[in-house]
Amino acid sequence: MLQRALQVIMAFAASAILVILLDLTSAAAVYGPEYVWRLIVWFHPTPDDWQRFPARPICPSSNPAKLPVAPEAEALVRAAFRQASGSAGPMADVLQRDGTTSFLVLRGGALAFEGYYNGHQRDTVENAFSISKSVTALLVGTAMADGLIPSVETPAEILWPEVVGFHGSTATLRDVLHMTIGAPLHEYTRYGPLSRPWADSSLLYFATDLRTQATRLRVEAPPGQHFLYDDRAPMLMGLLIERVTGVPVAQYLERRLWRPLGTEFPASWSLDRARGFEKMESGFNPRAIDLVRLGELVRRDGVGPSGEQLVPREWIAAIATPPDPAPDGFPFDQFGQDGFYGYFWWGHRRVGEPNDLEAIGIFGQHLYVSRAKRTVIVRMGNREAPGWSQLLRRMVDALPLPPEP
Repeated sequence: MLQRALQVIMAFAASAILVILLDLTSAAAVYGPEYVWRLIVWFHPTPDDWQRFPARPICPSSNPAKLPVAPEAEALVRAAFRQASGSAGPMADVLQRDGTTSFLVLRGGALAFEGYYNGHQRDTVENAFSISKSVTALLVGTAMADGLIPSVETPAEILWPEVVGFHGSTATLRDVLHMTIGAPLHEYTRYGPLSRPWADSSLLYFATDLRTQATRLRVEAPPGQHFLYDDRAPMLMGLLIERVTGVPVAQYLERRLWRPLGTEFPASWSLDRARGFEKMESGFNPRAIDLVRLGELVRRDGVGPSGEQLVPREWIAAIATPPDPAPDGFPFDQFGQDGFYGYFWWGHRRVGEPNDLEAIGIFGQHLYVSRAKRTVIVRMGNREAPGWSQLLRRMVDALPLPPEP
């Protein structure tokens, strides 16, 4: 009896392995063997994915802008962190335990705190993951200022004629920026391991031709009504940016923002394959000290360190304006009732003051910008750490206003 049972189990296991191999072979035939190799060997995203994917370099400024330092404010930062986190222990211990790799606070344009943990230093590359989406939104604004992209009310089918799913749809550029396209994502979870090669979450991260993946969407619901966090939206923006500028996205970022910001270090943007398309959803790889400069650009309503209007003030105002009417599907349980999403940035409403903005990536990557409190905070990490959005909001509120510049 036992021998018979073992034979049945072994036969079932052999059949399952055969089916999985056939499934992977089919996926390799459709999407290429490199995609299947990534699924098997890499399996899931990691904080060091900037080393896995090929990348396009982004050169820094030839004359880096000096960030003023305010060492006297460090005690204020520590006190605000203790109040916001509810921890009585040393701030460094809490950050180390929580998987933090970089923690920087800029108040009134001056560096009030700069700390690195878990083996990271000032010159360590950080994979910004979905902060990349928010950077993309700033590039859309600069392209509009350059006269290359029309109004946000432009129909999507005009901007992306290659996307058959947009034909006949009422979706606009604004809907893409708000992630209210009306196109579903397909995860195929009912088949367990057999689902993974065909799931959009796998394809939109590991596929070697993200241009094609972005254009496969199908609008099945009225646009503007339902929020669905969709990695295809920034990919579509990347297609648009490279089409209207005539250069790769990384090159446009370098020319229009990265160098004019007075950045200290080079950055890069991961590609779907060698000499391919930027991973618009997650591939931007800066150092934290330069990411805080990008946050300061937003905090100053698009004005760079030299006083030049790098991003239109009106575009920053649009980013900080909640969608009206608010779409359903927003994760209020995670961001609170004052939360909103638009133009690839998360937002936190303030009464009678400019709303706060936040760019967020997996593994606890946060770029928090408070124009009302004249504060920018960068928190980068190497593992998921829930609650950082609320903690940073509380911390910003606990900090006294910095002196006027």
